[in-house]
Amino acid sequence: MDFLRSANIAWINRTVASATTLIQTTMAAIYAYMSAVWAGTEDPLWPHLILIPTSVLAGIAVGVGIVFERPKCSEKFQKIGFCCVVVGIAVECVCTVFLFGVDERISNAQQSKIVALESQIIALGPRANLLLDSTGLNPVFITKLKAFAGQKAEVRFCASAPPSPPKDPYFLDNEAIGFSMLLAGALQKANWNSPYADRLECHWFGGDVGVFIRLWPNSSENTKRAAESLRSAIAELPTGAVIGGNAPEQPGTSGDPNSILVLVRPHPGLAGKQPVE
Repeated sequence: MDFLRSANIAWINRTVASATTLIQTTMAAIYAYMSAVWAGTEDPLWPHLILIPTSVLAGIAVGVGIVFERPKCSEKFQKIGFCCVVVGIAVECVCTVFLFGVDERISNAQQSKIVALESQIIALGPRANLLLDSTGLNPVFITKLKAFAGQKAEVRFCASAPPSPPKDPYFLDNEAIGFSMLLAGALQKANWNSPYADRLECHWFGGDVGVFIRLWPNSSENTKRAAESLRSAIAELPTGAVIGGNAPEQPGTSGDPNSILVLVRPHPGLAGKQPVE
């Protein structure tokens, strides 16, 4: 008998342990799934399959409760009807709130993905488009630079030498030229002292792409602040910009310490894919 009792106790313990493990695993899976649904990254099929029918049943319960609350019904049925109305309204409200919350989170997640994809598409397109809107040059970009009206700036686009044969004429990047021209125009609209963009004889190598802002070693503090303002304004565009290093002392640059050199190199997303003569 003691052996059987011990065997039964051991079986019960194993059963309880297995059930506990199963429950914990199931609850963890449900929690992970609901967290993913709430984050908008998982298909909300099961919450909809549970919440929508529950909400419908709660609405039916409210209707039944209203019928039972009629004066013609007995006091017992009236009490049941009252409970149906209260419980039904409460359950329906909870289901509606959860459904709205889940759908809203999914909508926000999808909207974020759409915005991210749009930014990627814009970033891979011509950078000149980033400086334009339906009215012409982007007024938001221009407004950010007006605090430094009168600042001197030189916009230069680099000539890109083809890798081979070495004696071929220099190639010019039409995308960089277009962006440079519009950038110089935007600076002029912001009342900066910036002539039209011009070509600069500089070679670019792998990874040397994007927009670079250069200063001379003895640039004034006001010029440095203006350069940071310009960098910040361009950095808000998907193309981005970096600031640092000294301006190259070579033909094509003024050498004026109170001037900012803006060096436009090939598009980060198109470099090496679209050289144009």
